[in-house]
Amino acid sequence: MFTPTRISPSISSPVLRTKSASPYKAIRSSPYVINCSDLSYPLHQVHFVSSPPPINTSPLTLGTASSSQAHAHGDKVTVYEHEGSLFQASTNVDLGFSLYKDGEMINPTDEQVRMIMNIFPSSYAFEIADPFLVIRVSKLPPKPWPVKVAGRALWLTTDADASPMNMGRPGHGQNIIIHEAIVRDETPTKSALIKVFEAFNDLGIPITNLQWVGWCLLAFPEADSFGNSRKLYPGKVNNVYIGYIFEKGQVDDKALRRMLPTGRAPDNSKYSSLRPGVVLASATINGQELVTSSGVCVQSPQGKKYITIASHGFPGGVEEVAYHPSTTAQHRQEVGKVVKVFWDTDISLLEPKLGLIYDRETFSTSEYAVKPFRNLKQTFAGPGYPGVRVGDAIHMNTPFNGHCEGSALKLTLRRIPADENSNEVRYLTGTFLYFGNGGDTLFDGCCGAPIWNNDFEVLGQFRFQNKSDDLCYASTFDSMKHLGYSIAEI
Repeated sequence: MFTPTRISPSISSPVLRTKSASPYKAIRSSPYVINCSDLSYPLHQVHFVSSPPPINTSPLTLGTASSSQAHAHGDKVTVYEHEGSLFQASTNVDLGFSLYKDGEMINPTDEQVRMIMNIFPSSYAFEIADPFLVIRVSKLPPKPWPVKVAGRALWLTTDADASPMNMGRPGHGQNIIIHEAIVRDETPTKSALIKVFEAFNDLGIPITNLQWVGWCLLAFPEADSFGNSRKLYPGKVNNVYIGYIFEKGQVDDKALRRMLPTGRAPDNSKYSSLRPGVVLASATINGQELVTSSGVCVQSPQGKKYITIASHGFPGGVEEVAYHPSTTAQHRQEVGKVVKVFWDTDISLLEPKLGLIYDRETFSTSEYAVKPFRNLKQTFAGPGYPGVRVGDAIHMNTPFNGHCEGSALKLTLRRIPADENSNEVRYLTGTFLYFGNGGDTLFDGCCGAPIWNNDFEVLGQFRFQNKSDDLCYASTFDSMKHLGYSIAEI
């Protein structure tokens, strides 16, 4: 049997893409003055200045920046440019303090609020809308904008009333009490949320989806509205607010964009070994390849190794062949064939072609060196295990966008009724991610790309982006982890 030759990870160098998919560059700094008047306000409420301050028109001065973060020192802020923009996309503006630590959203001091508002010369209002920091400005800066400020997700807007996320409508009914912990800033267990589903069912209010947002729960009832029974809908569960959203919580496959993005050439370079985040293509349909991104290598309990892929990128299902495309069709590389489909998750397994080398780490950049992926991370908490926390930093690297950084913002548990595929009710986990509301990131073709955290634990794989609120959905690997699959390499 052929055994591929592998270089030991301990002596190999990080692999950078042959073609850069991240054109942003840090080249200059700009002096800003404090535009905010003295403010007096309680924390956790809207913070206003009396009127929108004038836009700072100070000329930019040339400078250098050696990291992907902007650092504020007194009244000087290092900023970044990409075709006129002052910020680098997918970065956290570092002001020397953090408003997020180990799952806890930290309230800023008055001085920290002033420092944050000082980044945006036309800012006139600051709000805490956990897990977001909301900055309202009289004039939007050129894109792309920062994704995070001081470790918290940033939402920038000129609208005086808009909100970054639908937090639902409150219920006026009696509170639900379950005998498992549901506490602010702590990810609940999956069993606790299943008990919430059961409690609603006992009340005659079936719900299809629960979402944890770090400080509250969002529930998606099967009903179209409260109707005349708003007083029957519980206001809290274990003293945690519940918001009700009367719209479909299920994934709409029409949101899954399957075409090669225009305006930016993907990295279809030929590599000696493949890895997470390379282009994968299925059969050509009407002259057009369905293009997605490759996932991670996993190993079954029986020791067989596979590569995770996005199911919808391979509509032929089992036995369809996946290729690593090239500029010419005759030179594209066969990667393997589909052997298993997890229908509810949009995750499929690809059996690699004999002799294929596939690494357990993705591409590095000049500013972000990756390490081998450690494990598949379980979404919800367990004994001695905190789970994914709302606000955690997450990363993605695709052949279309390069390296992207964002935040995990919602953890979702969807109830799937018994059907012809299963005699039991199933619960499907997922994660909603935020990569900012002012970037030029393209998510076409990114489906299947792995999502990981700062500890190089893999949370899931990219599936689609909402058009309504800029959030992206990732299918988790929880069901595969439950079946005994683990991270591997070939």
